[in-house]
Parts: sequence; C-alpha cells; structure tokens
Amino acid sequence: MKLKLYLLLSCVLFVLVLFYWMLVDMDPLYKRHHVQYLNWLALIWFFIAWFVYDTRRRKMLQKIESRFNESYNSDTSWRLEDLKNHTETVFRACKKARSQKSFEYIKEYLTKDFYEQYQKDVHQELHEKIDIIKDIKIRNIKMVSLRDFPGRDGDMFAMELWSSMIHYTIDEKTQQFISSPVARVNYEPQDKYVSRCMNFPNAYKEYYIFIRHNWKWLLTDVKTKSFIIRDIISYSDTDIQNILKNESYSV
Repeated sequence: MKLKLYLLLSCVLFVLVLFYWMLVDMDPLYKRHHVQYLNWLALIWFFIAWFVYDTRRRKMLQKIESRFNESYNSDTSWRLEDLKNHTETVFRACKKARSQKSFEYIKEYLTKDFYEQYQKDVHQELHEKIDIIKDIKIRNIKMVSLRDFPGRDGDMFAMELWSSMIHYTIDEKTQQFISSPVARVNYEPQDKYVSRCMNFPNAYKEYYIFIRHNWKWLLTDVKTKSFIIRDIISYSDTDIQNILKNESYSV
C-alpha cells in the first residue's frame, strides 16, 4: 500500500514538474525567479521515483528467491547455476545466428513459434545488411521471474542478462557502416561515432524467457524492457497450454 502511495506521489510530482517547466519556458521573467524551484521539484521527483523502483525491485527479487527455493525443494532440476549456464549458451547461439543469418543450429533451443518469428524478424531487419556482433562478455545473469506450472511441462523462468559487446550493422554489398544500437552523443561527429561503434563494446540488458517441454528449457521470448510493476512473464495458463500444444504437434 505504501509503495502504491509513493508511486502516486511520484506521478503527481512529475506532472507538477512538467507544468512548471511549461510555464518557465513560456515566460522569461517567470523563468528568472522560479527556475530554482523547478530544479528542486525535479530532484525530489527523481529520488522518489528511484526509491519506488529500488524498493519494488528488492521485494520482487526476494519473492523470486523464496519461490525458487520452494520449487527446488520439490523438484531438484531447478538448479540455478544450470539455468544460468543454459541462458548464456542460448544467448550466445542467438547472437551468432543473427550475425550469420543461419538459424538451423539454434532450432533445438527455441520453441517452434519463436524460432519462426525470430527468423522472420532477423530477415526483415537485415535485408541486404550484415550484423557484426563480437567481443561478447557476460556481466551478470539474474533470475527475475519464474512460474512453477502444475506437472513437469509448462514451468517458466526469466533471466535478466547484462552483457557488453561490439554491435553494428553494415551494408552487405559495400561493407559500409549503416547503423548501431549504440546511442549517439549530442554533436558527436559521424566519424567518431562510427569509430566508437566499431571498436568499443557497449552495455546491453535483455530478458530471456524460457518454458519447459519434454525436459528441455526452450526460449519462448526475448525482451529488452521490463516494467517493475508487472511480471515480465506475461503468459496466462491458456498461453502456456497453447505453447505446449504447438510443441507437441511439432515433434
């Protein structure tokens, strides 16, 4: 209840800061006398938002740890290190498949539906392009959600994976730089930006979501964002049953 109250207060302060900023921007005289108040409001909003996020995340991770221990006590196949190692293996395989546009060897790691969607997305994004992905390092892997579905099949877990890598896209014919997920600094010259993208690793955060079928953990989704107020495994029981049904038909 307190957390929801802090969240509501944070939203109210954000609206006030936004309204104040609009007034300051429209009236130079108002700006001269009240910009300090605006700065204080923005600072207070930032600390409240940070407090809400940090509190919510710590509670979420504590709950996940407790649920994981319960699952492990009833089913010793829930071994955290094994799940982390499997996540890293699948992560590296997906990056390799993307850079080579060759998907056959990752088929065993993905659900049928996600395998088809992954191929389609990569082919659309990289038409006449090549993704260069190298110098991959795993910084941290943390379980952020789990579902202990009745029976063996249908169990799910999600890992938050922090990594660093060099990642950019070039033209398939000319081999010239096209783009990169790396953000460009304001007023940064193009040549320096390209050099930074091509030579220096950048940090990334992704969420890998797995489901168990026939004793195997299969990747069913990859997300780049998570909302602290909502479970990242946004699957209903019906969704899980449909995935399992499709996997059974694909065997």
